[in-house]
Amino acid sequence: MSEIIEPATRENTSSFEDFLIKWIDTDKLDSYMGIVKSNPGIISFVVSAIGLPSPPTLFTLEDVMRRKGEISRENQRQMCEFKDHLLDYVMYIFSYYGMNFTHTITTTTPPEKQSIFITYGTAPNSNNGSISEENYDKIDDSFKILALRISKIYKIITKYIIGFYDLSQHSVRKELLQPSRYFGNSRVL
Repeated sequence: MSEIIEPATRENTSSFEDFLIKWIDTDKLDSYMGIVKSNPGIISFVVSAIGLPSPPTLFTLEDVMRRKGEISRENQRQMCEFKDHLLDYVMYIFSYYGMNFTHTITTTTPPEKQSIFITYGTAPNSNNGSISEENYDKIDDSFKILALRISKIYKIITKYIIGFYDLSQHSVRKELLQPSRYFGNSRVL
C-alpha cells in the first residue's frame, strides 16, 4: 500500500484519530513492532541502559504453535479465522468512534452502496475484485483513508500477533479454499 494519507489537524481530531494519525498512518507502530521483534536483545539492552522497562519479546501465535511441531492446514485456517475475528473487534472500535464502512456512489442509478471490504487501497483492477477506476475516483477520500487504515491494522495483526497468512490478499484466501493434499476437505473462510 503506497497511498499517501493527508494528516488531519489537531483541533478537529479525537484521541483515537490522533493515535491513528501518529501510529497507523505513518507506519510508526509497524516499524516499532518490527524493530522490537527482529532485535529483542539489542532493544532490551538499550532500553535498560536509559532506565526504562524492557519491552516484551514479541512472539506470534504461529511462533508459539510451531514450537510444538508442525501445524496442520486446518489449524492454519482456524488461526486465519481467528485473525478475522480480531479484525471484527477493531472494526467495532472504529464504528464506536462513528466511522462508517459503506459508501454510497450517487452518480449511479439507482445509487450504489460499496463496502469497505472491496479493495480500495490498491489500484482499481477488475481482475482482482476491486472496483473500477471510474468508481474509485468518485469515492470520498475519508473513506479511502479508513480502508487503508483497516488494511494496515490487519497487516499488523498478521505480522505481530497471529502470524500465518495475510488474508487481505485475495489470492491467499483463494489458495486456502483449495482442498489440502493432506486433508480431503476444504472450508470456507
